[in-house]
Amino acid sequence: MYFLPRRVGLAKAKELIFTGRKVDVDEAVKLGVVDRKTSGDSLLADARAWAAELGKGSSTALALTKTILNQSFELSSHDVFAQGSQAQGICYTSTEHPCTLR
Repeated sequence: MYFLPRRVGLAKAKELIFTGRKVDVDEAVKLGVVDRKTSGDSLLADARAWAAELGKGSSTALALTKTILNQSFELSSHDVFAQGSQAQGICYTSTEHPCTLR
């Protein structure tokens, strides 16, 4: 009840919760309820590839971004922009920064 409206919007969340309708994988991807579709045979390889993709960047930047995004619904735009500016300063001065430039 907390995450679903944030992922799909309030109207769609109400529809899904009130009806109990099952959602197939293609619709779940379209709604943003799941991130990716894969087969059972390639699940582990796909998960490792996605982890490797996420791991290419700065773990500091990823952590700060995740924190700001998680708080973004409760904060004003001013506060989100302020946190983003602080995060950039932290990232630019981190030891990871030169290594993650592409």
